Amino acid sequence: MVICKPFKVLTGTGPKVIVPNRFARELRNNPALNFNKAFVHDFFPSYPGMEPLAEFSAHDSVTAETIRTKLTQSLGLVTNDLVDETTSGLADLYGDHFVNQWRTVVLKQSVLDLIARLSSRVFLGKGLCREHRWLEIAKTYAVDAVHATFALRMVNPLIRPVYHWLMPEFKRCRQAVKDAHKMIDKEVLKRRKKVDEYLSAGKTPPNVAETIGWMHETAMNNKTKVDYVAAQLWPPSTPPPRSPARPSSTLLPTPRSSRPYIGPEICAYPEPERFDAWRFLKARERTGEENGTPFSGRFFAANEVKIALCHMLLKYDWRWVAGKGRPESSRFELEDSISATGEVQFRRRKEEINLDVSL
Repeated sequence: MVICKPFKVLTGTGPKVIVPNRFARELRNNPALNFNKAFVHDFFPSYPGMEPLAEFSAHDSVTAETIRTKLTQSLGLVTNDLVDETTSGLADLYGDHFVNQWRTVVLKQSVLDLIARLSSRVFLGKGLCREHRWLEIAKTYAVDAVHATFALRMVNPLIRPVYHWLMPEFKRCRQAVKDAHKMIDKEVLKRRKKVDEYLSAGKTPPNVAETIGWMHETAMNNKTKVDYVAAQLWPPSTPPPRSPARPSSTLLPTPRSSRPYIGPEICAYPEPERFDAWRFLKARERTGEENGTPFSGRFFAANEVKIALCHMLLKYDWRWVAGKGRPESSRFELEDSISATGEVQFRRRKEEINLDVSL
């Protein structure tokens, strides 16, 4: 969907105003816009099973503070872990034997498996990142949570507070949160015991390069609570800052209950619906754009995507399944996502560069 001029649509959680990409800077810099308030409307973070979403939408989130002050500034410390886990994960998922034979795989599921391992390696360490139940939660929770919110948005608002208890998607989310709490609590207690042992012996606990340790440090301190190709891989439906309560703006006169949404636009870049791996590289090469930051705050995710992408492209050949071509995307309201059943074929190849070395 290419946006040429603003228009309004009615969704399951109220009206949204779709605006062209050229208004992104004004919206981003408008202090009246509040992403967290809009997030509450769309994703129901106060409902049981949605607690992780509530954490990310909180203005004093320990998780968000940890990512901003610890993870983003320590990317060099976790790069080797990402490389190591990518090597191990791809070998488990796609095999590491040089067989001149094409094999078929459901792309979305295998990529979810890989990303679950990579993210878990950095956030929880080497132990939990390969634990079967944890990987199931890491892989399926985000999908189940999104599906649950989609399904609930199609339900009459008057019965949502009761109806969600009967929905299988919410049941899976509640069980996942319960199981995750048990595993993480066990890991936190183990780490706390180790720290106490160091302190009792008069020693300084070793520095950690895992987010679970950084989160503990951040919580104690507070006392309260992607490169260019990677940018093309980022979901186009990732919501920008938007707010259900909007005072007057020079952008466009809309009701205060409306939420703006940035859509692709031809004047921002040509053929916005076509994947172009060089799109943002070309943009940075234009005069005046050399030092731009196209996706500030997404550095860890960008690193993760780039490392995984390099390994997948250099170690394997890829092609569409003969006779099927590219799988159709699935769409709901403003969301556009890859097909859950789309298949691709792959075979091992000899990479020109050894990617499995420490940096």
